[in-house]
Amino acid sequence: MESRETFSPPPRAALIFLVPGILAVLFFLDGFCSFTRIGVWLAGAALAGMSGICLLWKRSRSLIINLAVLLTTLLFMAWIIEGVFRYALLSPKVPVDSGGFAKWVSSSWPQPIPREKPDGMFRTIGLSDSYGVAAEKNNYHCQLAQLLNQPNHPFEVVNFSVTGYQPLDQLRILETFGPSFHPDLVLHGFFVGNDFFARRGELVDLMGFPLLNFPLQELLLPRRFLLFQYAKASLALFRDNSRKKAQQTSGHPVGTFSQEEHLRVAINYFQACLKGAPERMNWASTWDILHQISDNCRSMGAAYALVLFPDQSQVDDALRTHVIQKAGIPEDRILLDQPQKFLLEECRKASIPCLDLLPVLKATGLQGELYYLNDTHLNLEGNRVAAEAIADFLLQQPEFSAFADSKNPQQSDTSPVIQPLEDALPVGQGENHR
Repeated sequence: MESRETFSPPPRAALIFLVPGILAVLFFLDGFCSFTRIGVWLAGAALAGMSGICLLWKRSRSLIINLAVLLTTLLFMAWIIEGVFRYALLSPKVPVDSGGFAKWVSSSWPQPIPREKPDGMFRTIGLSDSYGVAAEKNNYHCQLAQLLNQPNHPFEVVNFSVTGYQPLDQLRILETFGPSFHPDLVLHGFFVGNDFFARRGELVDLMGFPLLNFPLQELLLPRRFLLFQYAKASLALFRDNSRKKAQQTSGHPVGTFSQEEHLRVAINYFQACLKGAPERMNWASTWDILHQISDNCRSMGAAYALVLFPDQSQVDDALRTHVIQKAGIPEDRILLDQPQKFLLEECRKASIPCLDLLPVLKATGLQGELYYLNDTHLNLEGNRVAAEAIADFLLQQPEFSAFADSKNPQQSDTSPVIQPLEDALPVGQGENHR
C-alpha cells in the first residue's frame, strides 16, 4: 500500500523557540521602551529564527508550511529591528527641548548666542532648510550679519535653519524656541524646488540618514518602515559613491553628488515649474503654513520677511536644457517662474515683504558657477550675491530705517559698504566646493 505523508504537529523545540518570539513582538506593540525590552526583542528575533530553522529541518513539512513559517519569522524579525530603530537609535530632527535644539540647531552657529537679547541689538532669526546652512560660515546668514552689523546699530542673525526642514518643521521650531530669543525680524528663506512638497511622517535622524518616522497604525506599506528606508538610503549612498569614484577614475571633476544623482534631483525639483504643479503639489496648504509663520511672528512682536531661493534649473540654462531633454518635458508645459509668481502674489495680498532672488542671480550672468559642483546649493559666491541682495532689500523696509540712515556716508564713516552686484568677485576667488 502506498504510504501517504501526513501532517504532524511542530516539534516541541520549535514551539519553545517560537513562543518567546511572539512575546517579543507583543512587547514591541505596547510601545514601552527600555534597554531590557530591547534585549528581549533581540533574543526574540534569534529564537524566532531558530524556530523557523527547526521547522524547515523536518522533512515531513510541506513546502507551503515551510514558506509560511519562514515568512512569519522574517516578519517578526523585521518588526523587532523596527522597534530597535524606533526606540533606541533614531533622534527627532525637530527639537522639543534645549538638548535637541543644541544638537540640531545651535551646533552650526559660528559662536554661541545667548537667548537674552543685548540692549540695542537688532536680532534676526534666520529660518530655512539646507539653503540656510550651505557654505557653513560663509552662508548668506553669516554674510548678512557681517554686512549689517555696525557699532552704532548692532545686528545679529540667530540661524534656526536645519537641513531637511520643510515649512511645517520651521513653524514648529519657531513656535517652540522663537519667543525665548526675542527676535525683531524673522527672515524666512523658501526654496521653490522642494519646499512645496508636503511630506507625511516625522523627520528623524537614524545613524546619519534623514528618514521619516510614521505612527505604528500607519505601518501598512513596507516603504514606511524605518528598516526599509534605511536600507534604501544606504544603497543609494553606496551607488552614488561608486558613480563618483568611476567619474574620478575617468578624469571628470567630482562634486557633492554624482552627475546622475544631481540630474535626478534637478528633474524632481523642476516639477514646480510645470503646469498643474500648484494643484498636484498642494501649494495652497504650503501658503497656509507660511501665513501661520507670519502670524506667529506677529504674536512675538517680530516682523516677517520672505526670501525666495530659485531652483538651479531656473538660473542655469545648461542644466535646464539637460533636465528637459532627460525627462522629455514638452516646452508648452514649462512655466519657468510659476512658483515665484504664486508666492509674490500671495505675499502682496497679505502685505508680507518678499524678495525674489531669481532675477538677482540671473543678472550676474554666472549661472551654474553660483552653485557647488553637482549640487543644487549656492556656493560661497552665490551666498555672497544672495546676502548683498537681502541686505539691500532689508534696508528698504520701514523696520530698517535706522540702518538705512546710518549707511549714509555723511552720518557714519564706519558703516560697511554693500558691494554692487556688478562688481562681484570672480568665482575662482571664492569657494567652489563644500
